[in-house]
Amino acid sequence: MVALLFPGQGSQRKGMGDGLFARFPELTRQADDILGYSVEELCRTSGEGRLDRTEYAQPALFVVGALTYLARDTGLPEPRFLAGHSLGEYGALFAAGCFDFATGVRLVRERGALMGRASGGGMLAVLGVDGAEVPGLLEETGAREVDVANFNAPTQTVLAGPLEELRQVSQALARRPGVRCVPVRVSAAFHSRHMRPAAQEFTRFLTGFSFADPRRTVVSSVTARPYRPGEVAEVLARQIAGPVRWAETMAYLDAHGVRQVEEVGPGQVLTGLWKRTYPSAGRGGPTAAAPGAAPRVPVPRGTDAPASTPTAPAGAVTATSAAPRGTVTAGAATPTAATPYGTVPAGAAAPTAAAPYSTATVGTQTATTPPPYGAATAGAAAPTAAAPYSTTPVGAPAATTPPPYGTVTAGAVAGARAGGPGAAGTAVADPPHPGTTSAAAPPRAVAAARTGVATAPPAAGPAAGAASVAGAVPTAGPVLSPVGGAARDGGAAGRPPRFPAPAAPSGPASGAPASGAEELGCAEFRREYGIRYAYLAGAMFRGIASAELVIRMGRAGLMGFFGAGGLTLEKVESALLRITDALGPDGRYGMNLLHSIDDPAYEQHLVDLYLRHQVHTVEAAGFTQLTPAVVRFRFVGAHRDGQGRPVAVRRVLAKVSRPEVANAFMGPPPEPILRQLVAEGRLTAREAEIAAELPVSQDICVEADSGGHTDGGAALTLLPAMIRHRDAAMARHRHARRIRVGAAGGIGSPEAVAAAFVLGADFVLTGSVNQCSPQAGTSDAVKDILAGLDVQDTAYAPAGDMFEIGAQVQVVRKGTLFAARGNKLYQLYRAHDGWESIDASTRRSIEDTYFKRPFAEVWEETRAYHLARGRAAEIEKAERLPKHRMALAFRWYFARSVRWGLEGDPAQKANYQIQCGPAIGAFNHVVRGTALENWRDRHVDLIAEHLMTGAAALLARRCAPRAAPPDVVDASTARSSS
Repeated sequence: MVALLFPGQGSQRKGMGDGLFARFPELTRQADDILGYSVEELCRTSGEGRLDRTEYAQPALFVVGALTYLARDTGLPEPRFLAGHSLGEYGALFAAGCFDFATGVRLVRERGALMGRASGGGMLAVLGVDGAEVPGLLEETGAREVDVANFNAPTQTVLAGPLEELRQVSQALARRPGVRCVPVRVSAAFHSRHMRPAAQEFTRFLTGFSFADPRRTVVSSVTARPYRPGEVAEVLARQIAGPVRWAETMAYLDAHGVRQVEEVGPGQVLTGLWKRTYPSAGRGGPTAAAPGAAPRVPVPRGTDAPASTPTAPAGAVTATSAAPRGTVTAGAATPTAATPYGTVPAGAAAPTAAAPYSTATVGTQTATTPPPYGAATAGAAAPTAAAPYSTTPVGAPAATTPPPYGTVTAGAVAGARAGGPGAAGTAVADPPHPGTTSAAAPPRAVAAARTGVATAPPAAGPAAGAASVAGAVPTAGPVLSPVGGAARDGGAAGRPPRFPAPAAPSGPASGAPASGAEELGCAEFRREYGIRYAYLAGAMFRGIASAELVIRMGRAGLMGFFGAGGLTLEKVESALLRITDALGPDGRYGMNLLHSIDDPAYEQHLVDLYLRHQVHTVEAAGFTQLTPAVVRFRFVGAHRDGQGRPVAVRRVLAKVSRPEVANAFMGPPPEPILRQLVAEGRLTAREAEIAAELPVSQDICVEADSGGHTDGGAALTLLPAMIRHRDAAMARHRHARRIRVGAAGGIGSPEAVAAAFVLGADFVLTGSVNQCSPQAGTSDAVKDILAGLDVQDTAYAPAGDMFEIGAQVQVVRKGTLFAARGNKLYQLYRAHDGWESIDASTRRSIEDTYFKRPFAEVWEETRAYHLARGRAAEIEKAERLPKHRMALAFRWYFARSVRWGLEGDPAQKANYQIQCGPAIGAFNHVVRGTALENWRDRHVDLIAEHLMTGAAALLARRCAPRAAPPDVVDASTARSSS
């Protein structure tokens, strides 16, 4: 099997591309027009040294790589995989049809310009030490600003950071036997946190482009895993400030059958790295073009551009060896030009031999598959600190099974900052690519934990200790519920409703073992929602659960709900259109339907909007009773199938915390509501007849103590009680299909997820943890506060939308005074008949510190707001009743405090209202010292992966059958002593 490898910056050389520009004159003209100079002349002459400057080298290398690919002999074997080292990834994506040639030139021109403007810092190549050990060694040196930039090979690692700290690291590491440090001639600390400004600017630039999904498998050097659908822009944005995982990329190719590589572009350094790391016979291969080969132009999906077929002149493209950007070549020939980025000069000592990267010894067995993403590699030292969720004592020998996802291991680190928190000599495992192994115990143990039914352990074999065992878990058949023994696949009837089928979820990368997370929860739920995990990202009002959050979840084979509460209908519609444009009308997404207790017309208009745009799923929240709007959404379009069975074509996932509300959603709609809807023409008589036979919600989400509106319920008490209410409702209404019950509130750690499933949850829904992610629609100032919270840093305050009745929301109390001030306003409201009856000193304090404006001005804004929305009766009441006037003015503060936080107004930080539960504090603990510690790296799908795979590992380890201690006697065989 063949893979094409595209080299990165540093492989450029004078004379590269000779013969290619004449062969592709039209594409060369395109590049010249975009760049504003002759790329052919730059490559031919080096442009008086400009070819070695980042802003010129990157476009030139892309052009040469792309043309080399197009000139590739069609008689050569078709590549199964494509990969590129850093910049080279653009060539791989071009070859896979993700964008056209002109787009690629524009992208690398901007990338090169941004990286070329960066200055300060440098890079250092480290030879002769396992890359897995480097982060721990950095910790010992005290270098806090140095990151691992490139994992080029098992014993070739490149660091990036301030020059003074690099000198400090070099002196410290050079004292270790067999370790050699070589400075890299660059102008900045590429592929490190110090490139974040450039990465952020490039992210904004990427929003102006759309990308097709790869037509061939492209293994990213950012993730060391294949690109998933819809993630090209996101990965390219991460690449600038993230490490290059080339060693893991090569390991992935080797594990998936690649036995021959071709280097597409100048040089043979990537080929040399491959041969040295995987020296088996027959590896390596031809490079690039053959004489007279018909060139091929990859056309991105959705374009109508024909393939270009210019005539090829005789003469193959050849190149001398040069190192790609960041690559350390042991024993390489003396370069003819300045030492390229990351290349060790001639005469550098070769690194000490290491076992092939794909070999890991586990106990007495040797696994020939590559190590899991972030797991320990061959020869890696045992962890020097106890791993999370582990009972291994400090200093104990390495475990004989792989550590669970998220543990601190001696394995490869990618994305974790060198010198960050963590025990010396350890590295922090990065979150696995969705669908890949998390080094958890076999899924069979997870199934046993879920069902309470022990299954025979898998037979020992060559892959013993790997994250999964082929055939260990059946892929079909129901997973038994631990509560009541009912099948989790829909009860006796097992008839899924006819929902428009969402796009097939993104599954694991080809050949990647499962982590066990896919087995947690209800299989029917996963199937109906079209998702990989029984996991949802819940809505957060005011668009905090943003369109970007929902889109990212959908593209990852997961699902989120847009936070429509508190937004105008125009803003909701705009977000909905963005979501459906990205995911399709039948994609994996949901919208929030927040009960409007004081504005039922808005609730009805929102349902009109959802029906008009064919929304299939809503998260109903804040309801104290059923309303005509939510009933209408559920049953418009209801019909009978060919066997006469009732079918609802829309889903209402009801978030509830009180049994009486849950019971209402688990039963058919009340007859008066159905009669009203039929009389108003909002349901047909036929739809109402069918509605009387079905529950309003097939899915109930039990919300324990959580951020925002909360009844403060305890999950350990609430969830089992609600499951019993469900069982009673099923018997009472004789529903044909089992109502599913999920868990929300406090879901901030793998332990919490595992506990929810053990308690009988069919699915879990997260909230607070997603608010501290790049996709959340709130300010960076709020996210900074959230990332610093512990579990005790929340409090309760009055709910602005239900101020008068004393309803509460849970909010952040650390770093803001809102909780104390909100409670003070409610106390004043309870104690006084109007604003004027409050003493003058207190009124002045409120105006100066809470409102930061006179009360009269607050009232005028409040009055105008209500009148603009047709609520003249509300104003008339306030002008008659001073207490009501005071309440409306106080509500102004609650609304503004939310806005100040969303906007990140620095002058109002003390008044930020941040609705959040303690789950965020728990999650901060979980990810401390890992690649997710910085909230800017906590993408919502990675949060889901971390929680679900961690829960699977935990259940597998703690709930697997164990042998009884020798002093325990089996009562069934013991002889009575009486």
